[in-house]
Amino acid sequence: MARGTELIGQQAAESIERETLRVLCEYNIWPIDARQVLVSGEDVTAYVNEGIVLSSVESTTAAASYIIHTEAPSSAYGMTFSNLTLSDSILTGGWVCVSKGAGYGYCSRITDFVSDNQELTLSIAPPEMLQSQGDGNPTQLTVCQPFNLTMTSAALITTAVLQKAEEVLFKNGAPTFEDGNFRAYIQPQIYRQLLSDASWKLSIQNDQGSAGLRNNDLGVWSRTRFMRATTGARYAKTAMTLNAFSATAGNVFVTLVMGRDAFGVVALEGRGMPEMNIKIPNPNDNNTANVNNLYGRAGWKMYWKVQPLNANFCVGIFSYA
Repeated sequence: MARGTELIGQQAAESIERETLRVLCEYNIWPIDARQVLVSGEDVTAYVNEGIVLSSVESTTAAASYIIHTEAPSSAYGMTFSNLTLSDSILTGGWVCVSKGAGYGYCSRITDFVSDNQELTLSIAPPEMLQSQGDGNPTQLTVCQPFNLTMTSAALITTAVLQKAEEVLFKNGAPTFEDGNFRAYIQPQIYRQLLSDASWKLSIQNDQGSAGLRNNDLGVWSRTRFMRATTGARYAKTAMTLNAFSATAGNVFVTLVMGRDAFGVVALEGRGMPEMNIKIPNPNDNNTANVNNLYGRAGWKMYWKVQPLNANFCVGIFSYA
């Protein structure tokens, strides 16, 4: 029972971490594609478009069919992915983040795309009405194409990509944590990639001698403190589809780099920690499968919710491993 309770406790921690990562990756990131930044640091506009202004909003009711248009006929407000022919469904599975104007901080997956008027269908409705270029507070979007189009093993994280993430957070006014740094949650597979980057190695070697490194703390690079994520955040690289988040499968990883107040965790009062329930072998147990009282039972439950607050404060870097 003691060993079983330890295992259940570990499973509780990993389940909570996984659900937190799932909500953040699906609904609370400013998307960055590792292919977006060359090793030299030069930006490539083929994979992420910023500053897109809406031409119209079609539906604001059903959460599963929130529709926006990014380009009207003969309009110059639409997307210009340089490596894509914007055919129907080509952006299905991508990400949208509202960077300015009405709906600021909202993020969603793209569930469908119609090329005729660049119509995007989003997975969840925003917290307020998005507005078009004709309104007083027009919405501006950042749109990331689906990573499964041309993602290959060459799409690795480098310090140039990390510099882009910090640039975005500083540009968006993301507040740092108490130590003056952002936080990054990184998988072991991605950390292994960074170990071969000369700039990373030099920075981390200088930091390892400092005091106060916490559990899972991998050190500070530039203005970001890196923490190891045990369950990971990843997606399968498949054909065009709305890929499902996974903690165990897939070779497209998401590295989260965030400022303070990117998200919150809400729990019922007095129930902010997992409740462990342990029942030892009981002679009065009427369970016929346990007639000789050979085993007890252990389980856990928790009352809580992960609440996205501002996707502009949480960069999600997609890379291959």
